[in-house]
Amino acid sequence: LYLAKTYFQTGREADAVAPLTRYLALTPGDARGHESLGVVLVRLGRPADAEGPLRAAVRLNPDLPLAWDRLA
Repeated sequence: LYLAKTYFQTGREADAVAPLTRYLALTPGDARGHESLGVVLVRLGRPADAEGPLRAAVRLNPDLPLAWDRLA
C-alpha cells in the first residue's frame, strides 16, 4: 500500500494500480484500499473501472466522503 501511495503522490498514478490490486487481493476488506484504487482509476480517466472499487469502499465503510464524491 505504501508503494502505491508513493506512486500516487509523485504523479505516477498508472504505476499505483498494480500494487493496489495486489494489496486488495490480500486484504479485500480494506475500505481505504478500495477507495484508493478507485481514486487512482478516476484520475487515470477510467471512471467505469473505478466504480467497482469505489462501491466496495462505501459498502465496507459508508463514512468515506471521497469515495462517495467520486461515485457522484
